[in-house]
Amino acid sequence: MKTVKFRPLRRIKKTGKITVASYMEWNRLRCADYSKFILIVNDEYKKLPKSEFVYNHKGELLYFFDYNPADVPIYDSVVERIFDENWLDRVHANKKPFGIRWSDSTKASYRMDGADCVGTPTFSFFTQEYISDYFCSSVGGYPERIFDFNPLTVGTVVKWLGWFLWQLQNSRLNVR
Repeated sequence: MKTVKFRPLRRIKKTGKITVASYMEWNRLRCADYSKFILIVNDEYKKLPKSEFVYNHKGELLYFFDYNPADVPIYDSVVERIFDENWLDRVHANKKPFGIRWSDSTKASYRMDGADCVGTPTFSFFTQEYISDYFCSSVGGYPERIFDFNPLTVGTVVKWLGWFLWQLQNSRLNVR
């Protein structure tokens, strides 16, 4: 059986900074057919100090939302039918994570800070420039949300890695 290796965090030899795997690497892992390979997660991240900051491939400090992914509410299809279509938007207006919605076909729709609509973490998106451009611009228009961000640390990525692997929910997944 084919093996696929995933390296969520690594230290760049040239600069000594820690960098996180790109969005595309996380998404490729989420989209894969696990019946065709064994996933090997490189565990070098376990040796990294949990309080150390994480940077992107350009050396820019990354920022992320300050909450535990395990605290994200999960809503099922019964709850979905009770509320109108904008109920998740009202949850967001109260500065809480959107939540995860399960459809009748047991597929999840993720509408939450820090992950795209299918549950892929978006660590590499949130540089200082992106946050100030998007959240303070007329496009994003959420200047108060800037205070929801903290510098991304190894501990945050490790916490989200555990959540992400758990979310894959595939009994054929063989992680070593």
